[in-house]
Amino acid sequence: MSTIAYPKVSVVILSYNFEKYLAECIESILNQTLRPWEIIICDDYSLDNSWEIICKFKDLYPETIKAFRQERNVGPARNANVGLQSVKGDVFAWIDGDDRWLPQKIEMEWKALEKNQDAQIAYSNVYVIDPDGHRSKVWYTGKENGLPTGDVFAEVFSKKFFPAVPGVFRNELRYRFTSEEVGYMDEALDSHWDWDLKIRLTSKFRVAYSEGAFVEYRKHHSGFVAQSQPQLRFKGLVQIYEKNLPLLDLRSKREAIQIKCEVESYLATLNARLNLGEFDAYSVQNIYDRCASLLTQLPKNERRNHESDLVKILNRLARLAAKRELKDGNWKLGMKYLFASLK
Repeated sequence: MSTIAYPKVSVVILSYNFEKYLAECIESILNQTLRPWEIIICDDYSLDNSWEIICKFKDLYPETIKAFRQERNVGPARNANVGLQSVKGDVFAWIDGDDRWLPQKIEMEWKALEKNQDAQIAYSNVYVIDPDGHRSKVWYTGKENGLPTGDVFAEVFSKKFFPAVPGVFRNELRYRFTSEEVGYMDEALDSHWDWDLKIRLTSKFRVAYSEGAFVEYRKHHSGFVAQSQPQLRFKGLVQIYEKNLPLLDLRSKREAIQIKCEVESYLATLNARLNLGEFDAYSVQNIYDRCASLLTQLPKNERRNHESDLVKILNRLARLAAKRELKDGNWKLGMKYLFASLK
């Protein structure tokens, strides 16, 4: 795909009350071995000293850094779109202002794109860091099978990308034209805007892996995930799943059924843990019945080849359903699910 020796790289930094971490983030971008051609910082009307920190860096690097401050708090999706729609580089990536990148991140992802000419997106492995910047774990340890590349739509939609983490790649480097084809963050969603965008991206484009961990994702109590309401986060997941179901019509029946069962099983487990009664359609019992019905829709020859994976999902759902029914005193129904989990 690449015919560019030295690409113009844009980086978008998203800021909201990250004064404690923002300088680290900006410095990690400035210290890239493949230095960005432009850095766009979008602040969502922070109430701390974030804007002052941004202005200091802008004064130091006026040729590189562009800064935008929202006139009011507009939320993560709108703030991100202001930056993403301002990108002028050949390729770009974005980062939350409380995270960091290792110096080789952009260079290694660009090399991955050069090496894999059919790919339009490149990503790296991720370290998790604590509020003080110390690494606590890595998403991919190298002990499991290699990370997915190429057509990764199923792994992204199913949130089965990293073996031990229910998430997908982050801070990916991609060509600017990918935005022109799939659009930006969907501001109508309640949460998980990046998952929705990556489902759309991977439905059209292929992905390469940089073969290293070059992203540092910070977990702390003042981050968006930590502060957001569980109901809104769950509602966002449901919105995205239902919105993107038509994309499954473009895949094989086997793959579509696998993705539906994986995602609905994840939603059922999360719903049970959060005890969100308003989402009855995504209760463990209802999803068990839907997934069991989906399995019967496979042709017999495909069912035999695929049954073991789906049966694991069904057994897990049946155990959860049995636990909930027995807890509520519904012994007959509880035993029914319990026996179903033993098949």
